[in-house]
Amino acid sequence: MKHNLIIFLVFIPLLVFSQRVPNISEMHQLLFPDTAGLMIFLAEPSFDGAYGFSIHENDGTYTLTVKQISNWMEVIEQLEKDFPIQGFQEETPPEERELIAERNKKQRLPRKQAAAKMYKIESNTFNTSPELANQLIISGIDVIRSYKNPVQEKKIVYVNGDTLIMEGSSVVDGTRFTFYCRDTDSVYTKNVHEAYLDDKMTELKNMAEQIVNDTILNETELIKQLRILGN
Repeated sequence: MKHNLIIFLVFIPLLVFSQRVPNISEMHQLLFPDTAGLMIFLAEPSFDGAYGFSIHENDGTYTLTVKQISNWMEVIEQLEKDFPIQGFQEETPPEERELIAERNKKQRLPRKQAAAKMYKIESNTFNTSPELANQLIISGIDVIRSYKNPVQEKKIVYVNGDTLIMEGSSVVDGTRFTFYCRDTDSVYTKNVHEAYLDDKMTELKNMAEQIVNDTILNETELIKQLRILGN
């Protein structure tokens, strides 16, 4: 996977939050439209392709399916040509900023629709054990639910002349982590800046990347790591 890419996209802060919600993101629906699985883990980096895995059980047989967007950069480059996003300078007047923001807002939906059609999804499926499946669910939920953002900032945002104070970390280069659990019908989501990852979130992220990129699952080692992670 590629990392540390700098692309000019949109000016929306990622707020760190955790919640139980009835809906899932558009990328979630694109990569994992089937919510019949036991669990789904999805990572959506700001500057790289989304990746994740799901676990299904059928008549006592467990399978783990990994998926990732393999052409994220190519899609972004094409979107910049077809649906350009305009930036502004510090000295740009507020009225002009609002016009630019409005034009950029109108580009969002066609960009999303075009991107969904252009993305290439790599996929692989492994047979796995119920022990690994259960440990992924237990440790994954524990890490995401217990994560606390160490930095909370107040950010002043101007909207149509009004001043709003937003609580949260004012970052635009983070990763959106989503964990779906079928048994509780819950979706736990956190948007986290790379610099704010604690040890457990870092380990979960590294294990997820390993699972997605490996051609063979080392179940014994993964279960060992997950047990340590859950303690």
